Amino acid sequence: MQLPTRRISLFCLLILSVSVTFSFAQRTIYSMSEFNMESNLPEELVKDIVTDRNGIPHFATDNGLYALMHDEFHLIAPPEGKSSFFKSFFVLQDQTILVFADDAIYKLMPGYKNIRLELFIDCNSGDEVPNYPKNLYEDSKNRIWIADHTDIFCYAEGKLHKYKMEGKNKTSSFVRSYQFVELDRGHIIAVSQKGWFYILNDETNTFEAMNEKAEFLVHSLFLHGSNEFLLGTSKGLMNYKYSSIGRIVEKKVIDPYIIASCIIPINTNRFLIGTWFQGLIEIYFHPQYSLYPVGGFPTFTVNHMYRDRLGCVWAATNSGVVHLEKEFFSTQLLHVNTDYVRNIVKDKDDIYFLNGQDVYKINPDYSIETYLDLEASNSTQLAVWNNLILVGNENGEVNCYKDYKLMFHFKLSDTDITDIAINSKHEAWAISNMELFRLDLLAGSQHSYLHQFAGKRVARDVEYVSHTDLVISGATSSTYLYRYQKGSDSIINLSVEADFLKGEEFWTTDIEIDGDSILIGSSKGLIKYYDGKVEHVDLGDYTKNDVNSVAKDMGGDLWIGGSHGVFRRSENENVLFTSEDGLPSKTFLVRNMLVDARGILWIGTSNGLSYADPKQRPKRSPKPLIYGVMENDRLMLLDKQYEVNKNSSMIFDVSSVFYPQSKNQFEYCIISGQNAEWVPLTERNQILISDLKVGDYQLKLRSKHDGNYYWSEETLLPIRVNELWYLRWYSLISFVLFLIGVMYLTYLTSKNRAYLRMLTLRRMINEKTRDLKQLNQELETANLAKDKFISILAHDLRNPFNAIRGFSQMLVDHAEDLDDEEKTELNQMIFKSSDDTFKLLENLLEWANVQKGNLKADPKSFNLRVLMQNNLELHKKLASVKKIKIQGEFQDLFVKADKYMIDTVIRNLISNAIKYSYPEGIINLEIAELDDMARIKIIDHGVGMSQERIDLLFRLDAISSSVGTSEETGTGFGLMLSKEFIDLNEGRIEVSSEKDKGTAFSVFIPLSND
Repeated sequence: MQLPTRRISLFCLLILSVSVTFSFAQRTIYSMSEFNMESNLPEELVKDIVTDRNGIPHFATDNGLYALMHDEFHLIAPPEGKSSFFKSFFVLQDQTILVFADDAIYKLMPGYKNIRLELFIDCNSGDEVPNYPKNLYEDSKNRIWIADHTDIFCYAEGKLHKYKMEGKNKTSSFVRSYQFVELDRGHIIAVSQKGWFYILNDETNTFEAMNEKAEFLVHSLFLHGSNEFLLGTSKGLMNYKYSSIGRIVEKKVIDPYIIASCIIPINTNRFLIGTWFQGLIEIYFHPQYSLYPVGGFPTFTVNHMYRDRLGCVWAATNSGVVHLEKEFFSTQLLHVNTDYVRNIVKDKDDIYFLNGQDVYKINPDYSIETYLDLEASNSTQLAVWNNLILVGNENGEVNCYKDYKLMFHFKLSDTDITDIAINSKHEAWAISNMELFRLDLLAGSQHSYLHQFAGKRVARDVEYVSHTDLVISGATSSTYLYRYQKGSDSIINLSVEADFLKGEEFWTTDIEIDGDSILIGSSKGLIKYYDGKVEHVDLGDYTKNDVNSVAKDMGGDLWIGGSHGVFRRSENENVLFTSEDGLPSKTFLVRNMLVDARGILWIGTSNGLSYADPKQRPKRSPKPLIYGVMENDRLMLLDKQYEVNKNSSMIFDVSSVFYPQSKNQFEYCIISGQNAEWVPLTERNQILISDLKVGDYQLKLRSKHDGNYYWSEETLLPIRVNELWYLRWYSLISFVLFLIGVMYLTYLTSKNRAYLRMLTLRRMINEKTRDLKQLNQELETANLAKDKFISILAHDLRNPFNAIRGFSQMLVDHAEDLDDEEKTELNQMIFKSSDDTFKLLENLLEWANVQKGNLKADPKSFNLRVLMQNNLELHKKLASVKKIKIQGEFQDLFVKADKYMIDTVIRNLISNAIKYSYPEGIINLEIAELDDMARIKIIDHGVGMSQERIDLLFRLDAISSSVGTSEETGTGFGLMLSKEFIDLNEGRIEVSSEKDKGTAFSVFIPLSND
């Protein structure tokens, strides 16, 4: 939705007018935290949000439904085949949560582990069910009204009834259709997104039109009276009022520039308005409305809002979700309230404060007006009584004004005026340079009481304890409290000795009269004086911290200000407030806190004035959640007992359903028979427990949200630490029984030992005899294999040597008779025979080295394509003798192996293929990548082998000499060596062959990972 230029200009003027409105009223201050993609929200565009009965937030997005648990987002999957486009939630009166998707309405079934969706109404499946449902409403009769893009449906007593509406109501919005409201006599009004109003006629059970024309688009509706509702429209924010029978009584435009997308109440006369392009706005009716943009809200578009059971607001936006929590303390947004507040006082129902150069008055509506314009800027103290104003400054001067005119000027010293008290038109009291003075407001004279303090400058604060008498706080542990009695015009030291006041340097800061008791703020905490006795007020961890100011509210709670913040002391527990709770600053002067006649607490700080309503009693924080691993599953440990063995470590994660998690404090203790001290958690909110002795324990966990909250109820986790299995009682008994059994068995065994030994020896002799027979058989087989192997080697070595000798003899005996061609032929034959013999010997030596373990593989990465291409070219000439064609095309393929060994294997296999191929045959060379291995395949179409021959190929005892197709000789020993080389390179070799059809050798070696 785009905002026209004219509306942008008018909205800017509206914002300017709002800043003026701030002078006359008060707004709600929120602390905010965001949940977006930076905090791991999977989908930034959020349509709606709700929290379930366990306090777990759920986000509806265009990309699924998400639950936020332990600061982690979990997807809640829709049923298979259903849409993941989620639009909105609705909470029924029985707290059932309905979830709207594009094609269904679900019930949200909450839980800490298995959150799921249960189908409520299946949509988009016919004329009698909603088509793309959008809005829902439950009336006082528990009827559920559902709006789709055109029509209205009523779900009651398990049945769905359709109300066919006019086509002009067809919505143009993805998430808005009819909005519903129920009047005080049960009349149902439906307002379509196109601006048509209808009322349900109970007699005809039909919706009847209420207006003759549509004047605007409707975005939101909220009932805020019995028959009165706010309406967010394209023409601004409107208010409609009807009679009980459904007749319009009043219709007015509250603000034409606010385009409201959603509305929720803050209280009876305050509302939060979410807008499409103006951010978040607060509206206050009193009875005229005031408008406040929510300061610091980080986005312009608000799709929906939800207020949870803790009073916090969740705003779903186009860039995530914003969590808003009302701050306890508020401030007035005026420039005069950003200065250092030097002093704050009250006179009857009025509050006044001093910022150094001017005196201001706070009106009942929380607006601020300048009460007295001072010429100097060094004022420090203020006192007001009726029409009298006394102002003290840093120069030891007090000016007395009557009806805004200067009456008297008192010069008390050259140092600060630190306190002034007035209770009549006749006199006032002031302290300067730790000296007490009485000021005569009729004669303009002054009188020092230094002599009544034995000449000691100890006075720090003065307060009226009755209409005439005073109490004065002092500066030391023996002079911390005095009383002035008007009748005798004398000062009495009431100070009582106490051990907790002794030792370090001591001074007082403030006095608060509490009935018959006197509360004194000091550098050593809060002191209570009553009936001639003194005691240290217990403030928990802050008992010994300095106290700057103290006040008591109408509910009896004490408010203590110090360097740590503002402390609320209630009967039950104590609560600490810091700048996170709306305080402009933790820094404020002494005696700068009071409670006015309406019970409002006021605090002056270094960054302006702040106030709060103490009638907002502290709330109990929600119980914390604890997660851990049990039975190898991470789950929430509620109503479970956690069992571990001794010496085991336990790690638990802790969180809360109160967000943001950063504002939660957690403490734990482990109890076994007696109470233990609470231990605060670290910033990771994890508990690590180890070294527990065997026994039963209870892990107690509590949490506290920052601000006006008490500690939660305790989450309890029973823990049982078990003894190690071998130290448990039944293990010890079992061990003793085992020893007895062993002793008994030993006795039985010793009785038959001789007989068993004889049987054992006889069995050993038989086994040795059988082993010797087996070894003899193996040696005999090995000897036969050796003899056969040596005979084959001898035969294969003798033949080429005989050829060499014969051909050499011919050259020697007939050299002169042979021509050159015949000599060349004889030389070639000699060379071939010697070369064959050399290769055989070379293979034999390498095989011998492998058997002895002297030859190791040196695997390195190399390109198999290059090696294969080289071997193809090398063997082409040898193959051409038999007119055999060797062919193959190779792609780059990197392997990791000993290149020399693989080259030897390939040469042997190609040589064998040539040897056993028929003349004019074809040999195919292939390489391929298979998973993590490379395959080399050498295929010939020669003599082939039977399966029996294949089974004997790589056995030493089965090696045999064979002859090639052109009478080539060989031992078959090259295959033995190839098998050894492939094994050394962590590969394997496979053979497939068919007699007279050819043979295929496949070699597998590892691929390179480099």
